[in-house]
Amino acid sequence: ATDTVTQAIGKMEYKINRAVVIKQLSLPAASWTGSGPYTQTVTITGITVNSKVDIQMDATSLGVLIDSGTSAIWMENSNGTITAKCIGDKPNADMTVQVTITEVTA
Repeated sequence: ATDTVTQAIGKMEYKINRAVVIKQLSLPAASWTGSGPYTQTVTITGITVNSKVDIQMDATSLGVLIDSGTSAIWMENSNGTITAKCIGDKPNADMTVQVTITEVTA
């Protein structure tokens, strides 16, 4: 079956509105586990297996990383479970970061 123009526009609007979501995320210092890379599982509502999560750091969070000796920090999606990972030393203070969530397709 072929969509009507209204249905096609509705599907495009849905994809546009859902394409990028920005949220605030807490990364408590006490939640880092392991020995390099350090990890912590984070809960973000609306995540799917196709969600790409990128971190944007403000000056305060960057200062925590520098003071802690953290070399890098990133997010990984494993079947809809988001894990924050870092190398170098783990952050030694709680951080709040902004994340951008983008739905991607193969």
